[in-house]
Amino acid sequence: MNLLVQDTLAIPGDWRSLDLKADPLAWEKLVRNVPGFLMMGNCQGLMLGGADHVAVRPVTVDGEPDCIEATSWWDDPAMYIPDDFRARVWTIKPLDHDPNLGGAINTRQSQVVYAAGARYQQLLASPPQNTIVLPWADFNAPSSIARHGVQVPDALYQQHLAAQTLWGWRHWVDHLDEGEVDWEAEYTHDGQRVQLATPRRMLKVQREMGRWSKAKGTITYYQRDTDRAAGWTSDTHEDALELTTATAATESSTIDGFNVPGVWAFSTPDNEPNSPDWPDGTYRYQLDVTAASEGLTHGDVSTGSDFFRGSLDLASSLESVDSATGAQSGTGLFITTASWNPAAGAANNRYGIRVGANGDSHGDAITLRLNTADSYADGPWSTGADGTDFPWPQTYQPVQTPIAVISY
Repeated sequence: MNLLVQDTLAIPGDWRSLDLKADPLAWEKLVRNVPGFLMMGNCQGLMLGGADHVAVRPVTVDGEPDCIEATSWWDDPAMYIPDDFRARVWTIKPLDHDPNLGGAINTRQSQVVYAAGARYQQLLASPPQNTIVLPWADFNAPSSIARHGVQVPDALYQQHLAAQTLWGWRHWVDHLDEGEVDWEAEYTHDGQRVQLATPRRMLKVQREMGRWSKAKGTITYYQRDTDRAAGWTSDTHEDALELTTATAATESSTIDGFNVPGVWAFSTPDNEPNSPDWPDGTYRYQLDVTAASEGLTHGDVSTGSDFFRGSLDLASSLESVDSATGAQSGTGLFITTASWNPAAGAANNRYGIRVGANGDSHGDAITLRLNTADSYADGPWSTGADGTDFPWPQTYQPVQTPIAVISY
């Protein structure tokens, strides 16, 4: 599997690629031969940055080769008290079919978090999906293969970010057949079009291939990068839910080390879903998380609600409900759901969702891919545009990593 690395330089450069499948010692050679500090690593859009130390090695997991173990840890006594020491050990497997999403090709990422103090207690009480929580005292640092980070002025950090070509989880497709990929010659990020010097392979939209978690209802709205102001809230991005898709685009937000309950708010057009009494049932949205910092959690809104019924002018939220999904981490496709029986309202009430995020370190950020059929919200309505024009998938392959919490 490939790993992208960016060095910390006075004049920043783009990513460099290490093929750990072709050369399992590529990371160790980098550690030995490249003096200076690491700015960031990138594997499947999972950003390994902002840590005091990073170590990466190829591993075989459950007999499956071409996996990566990426370890980052924060233990600088000049920066942190011992109760703030922490480490994250990510296991990253090649993309494969996800039975929980109708066979969609998805990431398979899991982490073990070692922490102390209040952070340990908080993680233990409410761990993100696919996460094991252990005490800091159990962490065994792979120091011999570590590259180290260094603080830089914010202006220089931003220059490094600007020098990076956007690589997300959909680009880790070297092991997939041509029928599973498109060729990408350009992309649009935060409203700016970027022309690539060389086209690259990219995973196709999975819903268009008949691979998605099918809802009982029939109305599907797609998350768009089109602005749609919601006066009842003040979120970083306030965007549209529409009945149609558009040209794919990505949108980012920097969270730093904060809890941001409203990073995105998406709302339907006037008179959608055109139903005075919304049905009792399951309301959902699926995020396509292109890239995310390794310590960031996303999806579930920790303060406020994930699903809302808004007034026609979006000046007020008339009713809302929290999800039952919990926090998510990493990159890929993620479903958030809620069981909800809204009170009767007016036919012109609008449907909306909110996406929150919680950062762990300075510079933590998240990028969503919007405008495609893989970024949607739906509900249990029985009429309207149904999104069922794609064939039902035939291929299933269990790939999920169990969720566990270990307490000491």
